[in-house]
Amino acid sequence: MRNFIVVVILSFFCLNLKAQTIVSTQPSNKNVILEEFTGIHCPYCPDGHKIANQLMANNPGRVFAINIHQGTYAAPSSGEPDYRTPFGDALANQSGLTGYPAGTINRHVFTSPTPMTPGKTAQSRGNWTNCTNQILAMPSPVNIAIDVSLNYQTRELTLLVEVYYTGNADSSTNKLNIAILQDYVKGPQAGSSLNPSYVTPDGQYYHMHMLRTFLTGQWGWTIPQTTAGTFWDTTITYIVPTAYHSIPVDLGNLKVVAFVSEGKQEILTGTGKKVPSPPLDASIIGITNVSSLACESTLNPKFRIKNEGTDTIYFYEIEYGIRNFSQNTILYNDTIPPNQTHILDLPGFQAANGYNPIYVKVNNPNGGIDGRTFNNEYEIKVTRFFQQLTPPYTQNFSSTTFPPVNMSIEDVNQCGRPWKRSSAGGGSALVEFYYIEEGKENNLYLPSFNFSNLQQVGLAFKLAHRMYSSEYIDKLYVEVSTDCGNSWTTVWFKQDPNLATNSSPYTNAYTSPATSDWRDEFINLSNYAGQSNVLIRFRAVSGYGNNLFVDNINVSENVSIFELGNIQVALYPNPTSDNLSIQFDNITNENIRIQIYSVTGNVIFDNTYFISASTISIPVKELPEGVYFINLISSQNFTTKTFVIQR
Repeated sequence: MRNFIVVVILSFFCLNLKAQTIVSTQPSNKNVILEEFTGIHCPYCPDGHKIANQLMANNPGRVFAINIHQGTYAAPSSGEPDYRTPFGDALANQSGLTGYPAGTINRHVFTSPTPMTPGKTAQSRGNWTNCTNQILAMPSPVNIAIDVSLNYQTRELTLLVEVYYTGNADSSTNKLNIAILQDYVKGPQAGSSLNPSYVTPDGQYYHMHMLRTFLTGQWGWTIPQTTAGTFWDTTITYIVPTAYHSIPVDLGNLKVVAFVSEGKQEILTGTGKKVPSPPLDASIIGITNVSSLACESTLNPKFRIKNEGTDTIYFYEIEYGIRNFSQNTILYNDTIPPNQTHILDLPGFQAANGYNPIYVKVNNPNGGIDGRTFNNEYEIKVTRFFQQLTPPYTQNFSSTTFPPVNMSIEDVNQCGRPWKRSSAGGGSALVEFYYIEEGKENNLYLPSFNFSNLQQVGLAFKLAHRMYSSEYIDKLYVEVSTDCGNSWTTVWFKQDPNLATNSSPYTNAYTSPATSDWRDEFINLSNYAGQSNVLIRFRAVSGYGNNLFVDNINVSENVSIFELGNIQVALYPNPTSDNLSIQFDNITNENIRIQIYSVTGNVIFDNTYFISASTISIPVKELPEGVYFINLISSQNFTTKTFVIQR
């Protein structure tokens, strides 16, 4: 560090004698520096990241974001990375922020829109666009330009910074501030689905514009003169460390933001620039020739590889396969000039029945070190059903493997919140409507079934769901396909309020269903008896409401389906061990008397139910094994059926 300071000071005094080379001398408006205060445990910070990214995309070369991890939301839990810097607290303290995410736009004190704290600079994310547009329309007394070079072998970063005053600055004390930022830092992030473009294939999050250090210290270096016509420059040589606070530095993803401020506060203008591309940078940018759903066992994907470095690539290794299932490596002799893309075949390989996270990764271009590693790998998730299971089938999600073997999931709109396992109910499938934008779809696929030799078949499951409020309508479909997903038929559908199993709205995330929240559902699938390849999926369509759980899925021919007058009744499972469920379809509010007899004629159970819901459950776990009779009596009709208790 001592040598670094000496180099900077020498440049500071010697190079201001040069003539202007890169900075404009024409009057211009201010550029925007958005300092965004964020943290890995902040659930709404990804929405702030998305807003900042959009502002930069809408104003290229005019808006530059600096993401500052600071505050309690940035404090890591055990085993988590610490992205905080020595600079964050002082910047936050002068901003007057009262919540996260917060941002300062050129550290300017706005009267409208209203800041978080009157007279301070912090603004909520909903105000950033308004504030940005105001600053972009203001004239700046100073222009700034930077040039960046990087020696990837020695890690030596060289910066040329030039400023030119087209007018007199209001303050004679102006400071040059230079921030080193890093893109594509992979790590944890709460609320990541609010910015799904930066959710990684393994469920982590790419942090962008992350502040790593200020080369000029907490509040910058003083610019000697701030009057119209003044030109000043400085050259900085800096050896980039391998890590900041144990967080590795990826040289190819660094960028520099420089700005001029009035003392510690008002930023007059700024600029930014990425480091040049590394010599070797092979990037996998896509996997093609693979459908999302098919009923075949062989995969024949192609991959797209791009040379994003400055040297021609002549050969490289490709690792590919199904994550956590199969892995293969092959050497490609393939000449790719800089900035060119090739599409190449992979050897065919076997799919897993059900869920297939297919990945392709490039390693060792030209036998050397790839200058950027974040873009070396690409993953897609597809479903393959080439093995059919014959019922009975049960799934209670007790295993931590998700999706379970032979099942699959599909994040249709890439919202970053696919079906996942929850520990609720001893294990269940969860779709997080609470975090998913309205209209986004997620599919949960059961295994492919062979119903060829079945006469009657039914699907039973348990469901738990609460509404957020009456404005947010979540939906759940159960759909069946007999042509490998080319077409689907809805066999069951409910939306709020009928979907909810607890009628009381809940505005926090619904994470722990009470025992009374679970409701039994049953679907008669006998129309599909005789079919050899039956696909079943739960299609969840978010209304941005609250979470939904599915558990104890049972596909079985152990069901008795019959008529009680004009009421269709399903008795399941039959045989049973613990509970006997009775499903009523097309029923209005009516009294149904249920009697259970032993084979010797003893009355074991006799109760009358006012049936308004579709399913009731009778506990039979205390009864011995054997054959029993059940009577169902309505006001107009009577029927007797048998069932078996078997353990």
